[in-house]
Amino acid sequence: MSQTLFSPSWYKVSDLKVRVRKHADIHRHVYRDKVWYVLQDHVTGQFQRFTPQAYQLIG
Repeated sequence: MSQTLFSPSWYKVSDLKVRVRKHADIHRHVYRDKVWYVLQDHVTGQFQRFTPQAYQLIG
């Protein structure tokens, strides 16, 4: 991955806060000896799996 995270437009989103919807829950699971965090949206019925690193950002 040779792309950088820097963007000249970063200032546009710098004050935003990441948050989980009120109707969603995050569950910690272990699959094949790896930790994953699963977000369950109770309204849409969808699930999304995150690594521990991604969870630190959103959790």
